[in-house]
Amino acid sequence: RGVQISFVVKKELRDDGRSTTVKLEIPQGERFSEFAARLATTIREAQQSERSVDRETALIMRLPGPLVRSLVGFAKLLDHWNLFPRFMTANDPMFASIFLANLGSAGISEPGARDVSASRAPGSVRPRWPTAARSAPRTRRPARGAASACHRR
Repeated sequence: RGVQISFVVKKELRDDGRSTTVKLEIPQGERFSEFAARLATTIREAQQSERSVDRETALIMRLPGPLVRSLVGFAKLLDHWNLFPRFMTANDPMFASIFLANLGSAGISEPGARDVSASRAPGSVRPRWPTAARSAPRTRRPARGAASACHRR
């Protein structure tokens, strides 16, 4: 057990180009320069060769739909009970400490960014947030069934 990262590598640098997913182990105590060199080598290898994960996925997708659904259901059950065999998770990119994603490839320019074009349109009304001076003080509600002070005699 250690730290692993997974990410998508484009085989062809085009929008419609094929891609593959890579899983990379980060050994404890490895220097950043060593990790960067190993990362570059892994990316080059992933772009130039067919990975076993891709072959396995292609094989499974050739099976009939009901069989694929039952295999996926069985895999979910094993995963739920933490009984997935190690040989299946060792190279699987979805079993990693972190999965890095390039949101630009999904059409999202900035994570957490919101569209503010409508709020800055001419004539738009900006919301006014209450300040401590303008907000009404909170009062405690009476308990259910208890009469308020103004209704007591």
